[in-house]
Amino acid sequence: MSHPAYELTPPEILRKLIDNRDKDWEEKPVVKIFFPMGSATWLLISITDDTPGEEIAYGLADLGFGSPEIGYVSLKELRELRFSLLPGGPGTLRLERDLYFEPTHSLQAYTLAAWANCHIVEDPKLIEQALNAEEVA
Repeated sequence: MSHPAYELTPPEILRKLIDNRDKDWEEKPVVKIFFPMGSATWLLISITDDTPGEEIAYGLADLGFGSPEIGYVSLKELRELRFSLLPGGPGTLRLERDLYFEPTHSLQAYTLAAWANCHIVEDPKLIEQALNAEEVA
């Protein structure tokens, strides 16, 4: 049996993402997906195409290169990603869903903070700083 964290979009999460289809980035993210051995992280807010097995999600992506961005991602591709700890070894690591993620701010706030800090941050102080800087600008 697989660990629940490996199920990136269980039915209740998938339903919330679909329900958010027509909402904007002022909503809170629904799910956080991350790579446990690195800094790649996705905060997803909605699904724009809910074709079973081919869902396209919208949210904030940070691949760990210092330039987080808003955009679309294939949930199928995220589910299928596998990583190896050894060059040429079997792909044994995969992305996980943060089972304890409780969003405190809107996707817009997370995005502004990520752009200000060059990576996704969850520290409420850093998020508030980014929001305050946006208000001043």
